[in-house]
Amino acid sequence: MLSEANVVGKVVKVPSRKKNHHHEGENNYYHHDEENNHDNGGRLKFVVISDTHNLHELLKIPDGDVLIHCGDFTNRGTAEEVNNFFEYITKNCDGRFKYILMIVGNHEWAPDIVVGRHFKKHFRDKKTKSQIHLLLDETISIPDNHGHNIKIYGSRFRDAWKFPPLKKDSVKKTKFFIPHDIDILLTHTPANKNSLDIIYDGVTSRGSEELTTLLDSDYFKQLRVHIFGHNHDSRGYYHEEQSDRIYMNATSVIGDKKQKIVEEPFVFYF
Repeated sequence: MLSEANVVGKVVKVPSRKKNHHHEGENNYYHHDEENNHDNGGRLKFVVISDTHNLHELLKIPDGDVLIHCGDFTNRGTAEEVNNFFEYITKNCDGRFKYILMIVGNHEWAPDIVVGRHFKKHFRDKKTKSQIHLLLDETISIPDNHGHNIKIYGSRFRDAWKFPPLKKDSVKKTKFFIPHDIDILLTHTPANKNSLDIIYDGVTSRGSEELTTLLDSDYFKQLRVHIFGHNHDSRGYYHEEQSDRIYMNATSVIGDKKQKIVEEPFVFYF
C-alpha cells in the first residue's frame, strides 16, 4: 500500500499518462502538496467518494475539478433517498467542481426505474454550474487543462442486488462491456486484486472474477486508475507496478453503517 498524505482529503499518487513506466528516481507520478501549493502542470483534481449510505452530510469534501461517487449513496434505493442525495449534490457540490460523476451500487437496485428517472427529473430544469452525469455503462471524455481528453467509463453494478429489481431493471446486466481505450474505470464492485476486495475475516472476497480476468489481461491499452467501493472492510489503494495502475477502494463509510464512521475523500491529480 502507498502511504496516505495527512491533508484534507487523502492524496493518492497516480501514474502519469506517459508511455514509459515509472522507474525509481523518475518523477512520473502526479501528486499535489497542498501545504506548499505546488503547481500540478494543468492536471485536474479528482475527489473520490463511495458507499456513503445516506451519511453524505458527514462528508468533508474539498473543492476540485471532478467529483466521483462510485455508488451506494442510499441504503434502500428508494426515491426519497435518491432525491435526498441529489439535493445534497445540488446544494453542497454544484459549482465547486467542473464535473460531478456518479454510478450506482447494489443498494441502488433500480438504476433505470428509480435512479435514472429521478436523476433526469431532478436535474432537467436546474441550471447547474457543474456538469453532472449519472453513468450507466457510459463513457465521458473530460478535457484537462492542456486540452487532452481523459476518458472515464462508469459501469452499472453487476452482482447480486441488495433488493429485488423491478420491471425492466430485473434484466440484470451480468457481463462487462468496457471500452479498451479508457483512462479511468469506475465500478462499484472491486476486482479480486491487491486485498482491496477482502472483508473483515481476511479470506472472503467481494470482488468480481470476470473483472479480475479483464484487468489482468492486455485488453486495456491506457487504463491508469480503477476506482470502486462495495467492500467496507478494505478501504485503501494500491499501485500495481506491472500495469503501472492505481486500484482504489474509495468506500467512505467504514465497517457497520450504524457506527457512522465516515472517512475523508481520496484526492488525486490526472
